[in-house]
Amino acid sequence: MILRNRFMVSAADPERIGDILRECAQRFIMPRFRMLQQHEIDTKTGPNDLVTVADRESEKFLEQFLEKNFYGSVAIGEEAVSTNSKTTEILRDKDAMAWVIDPVDGTNNFVHGKNEFCVMLACVAGGETVGGWIYDILQDRMLIAEKGSGVAINGAQISVSAYKPLQETEGFAGYSYFPQSMRPHLKELGKSVRSLETLNCAGHEYLNLASGIRDFAIYSRIRPWDHLAGTLAVKEAGGHVMKWDGTPYAPGDEFGGLVIASGAALMRELQQRTINKMVADYKKTM
Repeated sequence: MILRNRFMVSAADPERIGDILRECAQRFIMPRFRMLQQHEIDTKTGPNDLVTVADRESEKFLEQFLEKNFYGSVAIGEEAVSTNSKTTEILRDKDAMAWVIDPVDGTNNFVHGKNEFCVMLACVAGGETVGGWIYDILQDRMLIAEKGSGVAINGAQISVSAYKPLQETEGFAGYSYFPQSMRPHLKELGKSVRSLETLNCAGHEYLNLASGIRDFAIYSRIRPWDHLAGTLAVKEAGGHVMKWDGTPYAPGDEFGGLVIASGAALMRELQQRTINKMVADYKKTM
């Protein structure tokens, strides 16, 4: 599988990029797993918004590799944006090419020794996501998605789950990430489905969604490093992605929420049963 677009000087082999993610994980992330010292952990916007030396070192490594090997492209990492050294503005430029890095997705889990953390990378060109990688380090699972060419984990093609009634579906939504006015609607949805939970790691949730283990997800925050690779994977696996207002999700979008569903019928049901009511109640508080 070769990732090609008019912005690259030469073709990029997605498997080679996957190998770089593996190298990054082994050099900068795994040596710190369950071995972090207190001085290697910092907070950003609040006590639960953590960053570690593993985040910073792996992001720097990936940024340097990508910008060196893909001349003219720009690498944007979560940590660089958090310190205002870079912005996401380039994602709205249709004449640019950018790499979006989440060096350790699920940092809170990583800090507390839990298994649900990963590395995520997306390639944006011409204003759309054309490539996505999610690397589950502990299980050595490498998801690679290429726009128009499908999605695979360790070379095996995957697909979203088949249709099932809402009461038999299982999904993701983290109550604590939503405004208070929206949470009752999520709790009602939780009573109507088989399960509704969060792994506190978007990458692991997208691995489950794209491979048919889970059926849907609702997200209130749409930061690009959390969602670009995963939404491409879900779409290439046959699933559906849209914003809460029913419009398509684009790399430059930073406001609103997302709905992910294995099929159009499930998407409509989630929109009518939960999303529309949730948004309406939220608007009353503004």
